[in-house]
Amino acid sequence: MDKENRTKFVEYAKCWSPKEKLKDIGMCLDRQIVQLEYISKYVTPDWQIAAICCTHHQKRNCIKSELEKLCGKESESIKYYSDTVNYALRNVLEFSCGPYQSTQICDHRFNSTLWEPIKNLINPNNNISFGLRHKFHSALPPTVSVITHFDV
Repeated sequence: MDKENRTKFVEYAKCWSPKEKLKDIGMCLDRQIVQLEYISKYVTPDWQIAAICCTHHQKRNCIKSELEKLCGKESESIKYYSDTVNYALRNVLEFSCGPYQSTQICDHRFNSTLWEPIKNLINPNNNISFGLRHKFHSALPPTVSVITHFDV
């Protein structure tokens, strides 16, 4: 990242500093880790990539919502975050996720028998998911578990 972009990032990040403000954003990440663990254990390989794509969209929506609480809905920081993430992940998501490009699409197109339990794992009223989230520290192990089902 060049100096101009670093300066821009630091300026936009002021509304979510200090790091203690990021606790709820961390919860968004924790929730997806719980979902990924569930997917790696309970979703058949032919649906796992779509499931990961859909949980990714939920995580992004959650982070955006939490940033809006910190920075305001009309904040330039929110637009900067969204544009940066969208730019960085666009090719990966288009290639990997195919028809599952948003949570709304997932709600309509994903096999609801599989999607509803995954989606509801992050329900704040679901004490099971909140108990599980402290067990996981990284999205890497469940993601590796999923991708090892596929031949390259």
